[in-house]
Amino acid sequence: MTAPVRTRQRRNVVRTVSILAVCAAGLWSAAAEESKRAALNLLVAHKDQDLSCLYTGESGEGSLPERYVEKLAESNIVMVRYLLPNLIQKIIWPEQTCEVVLIGTRVVVPNAHRSLQRAVEQHVDLGEMILGAQIAAQIGAKKGDQVTLKGCLFTVEGIHPRRENIDDNTVWISLPDAQELLDQRGRISLIQVLECRCAWADIDIVKSELKTLLPDTQIVVFGEERKK
Repeated sequence: MTAPVRTRQRRNVVRTVSILAVCAAGLWSAAAEESKRAALNLLVAHKDQDLSCLYTGESGEGSLPERYVEKLAESNIVMVRYLLPNLIQKIIWPEQTCEVVLIGTRVVVPNAHRSLQRAVEQHVDLGEMILGAQIAAQIGAKKGDQVTLKGCLFTVEGIHPRRENIDDNTVWISLPDAQELLDQRGRISLIQVLECRCAWADIDIVKSELKTLLPDTQIVVFGEERKK
């Protein structure tokens, strides 16, 4: 593989995790405020998953068992504020005859932090939907409308502002709803790990320990640049 190709792939991965983090942060104000102050964030995905594919909503080569979220939440390997498991897949919205990136999500607050702060309320509850700006305009939807997706009725809880990226064509629903619609019960595409309390000097050790805890995964660091 040539150097330009490797550089382009790294840029795609950085763009993917950055957009996912920005899109997710927009769903809940408390998590957004914390993520702004986060010094270090991680993304956990299957080792065979091409992260650049996630940017376009491609399912890639691998998914993770949802139980990995609880394993990570209960571990003492790294102190984190929030875990954001996502299930991501590009689909045809049959009732609207358009292509969208469907994202199922939920917020997990590890036990170690429940006594330190109020729990984050998940913005996308069962039966709710948040739309990207482009798809909302395309189908003429506004907050409070009821729409049908793959035969299931959802209430439009919100619409993201236009961001000129993949988020404009996304449909966000709760993780359980997405797993049901995509026939992916108990599976997720990735876990965003926000506000990790570990130093850059320790990150290689943390990544190694996480891979032992969560087999067949890859760990990507995003957030602040490594200090030289």
